[in-house]
Amino acid sequence: MKILPPILKNCTEISDTKILYSACEKEERIENLVINSADLSGTALPRAEVSCVKFSGCRFGEANFKGADFCDVLFESCDFSNADFSNSSFRRTIWRDSKGVGADFS
Repeated sequence: MKILPPILKNCTEISDTKILYSACEKEERIENLVINSADLSGTALPRAEVSCVKFSGCRFGEANFKGADFCDVLFESCDFSNADFSNSSFRRTIWRDSKGVGADFS
């Protein structure tokens, strides 16, 4: 089966990660973003809907993404050590040059 790459179009680069928390609190989709070098360690974004997002050089150590939905997402040079992605779904999502020691993808 061929793995399809994420479709990333019209993405806006942001430096303030508060938009992620605001969208999740309002149960809005996190979409069309490029996020570089953000420290999101310990972040709690359960059931987040993430679409058309590129994360580059981000740290997600011990983050909580339980039940999140990822579609058209690229994680590039990211650290997911001990992050919790249990019960999450992934479509056209790619991890490139990233590490996930102890991460839960069950």
